[in-house]
Amino acid sequence: MSEAIYFEARGESIVGQIAVGNVALNRVHSKRFPNTVCKVVHQGVTYKGHMIRNKCQFSYYCDGRPEKIKDAEAFVLASQVAVDVLLKHSVVIKYATHYHNVSVRPAWSKDYTLLRKIGKHVFYK
Repeated sequence: MSEAIYFEARGESIVGQIAVGNVALNRVHSKRFPNTVCKVVHQGVTYKGHMIRNKCQFSYYCDGRPEKIKDAEAFVLASQVAVDVLLKHSVVIKYATHYHNVSVRPAWSKDYTLLRKIGKHVFYK
C-alpha cells in the first residue's frame, strides 16, 4: 500500500493519500477484487504472463516506468499513511473502489457513482 500511495498520490494532501489507501483497502474487502492489498495494487491484464502496459488497476504499476523511490521523505509519509489506513482504520472516503486523476476522464467513470473529488483525484463507488 505504501508503494501505491507514493506513486499515485505523493503530491496530494494527507487526506488525498488516505483516500487512495482507502480505495485499495475497499477493494480488498470487495468480492470483485483480490483479497490482499498487494494483489489489488498489482492487479492488471496480462498476456503470456506479462503485464500489458497501461492495463493495470493502479496505473503506476504498468505505465512502463520503473518503480524507483526518489523522494525518501515522501515515501516515509506514504508508509505512515498506509499504516494508519491498515491498522488505525483511517477513513476519509467510504465505499470508494475506483478513482482517477482529474486530468483524465476514463470511459469506466460513467458506470460508477461519483462520491467526491479530493485534491487531484475523483473517487467513485
